[in-house]
Amino acid sequence: MDYLKYETYLITSDEINQLVKLPIGKYYQISHVFNVLFTKQNKIINQES
Repeated sequence: MDYLKYETYLITSDEINQLVKLPIGKYYQISHVFNVLFTKQNKIINQES
């Protein structure tokens, strides 16, 4: 996705930091499924409740 100019974020259940940016070229080997978000730079909008 980096080739297409997208950034990758891990979506967590942490209420304080729900999106964690994943570094380019970093691989994670885990035993469970997780969700990610792909977005172009400056496209993330902060929403307040």
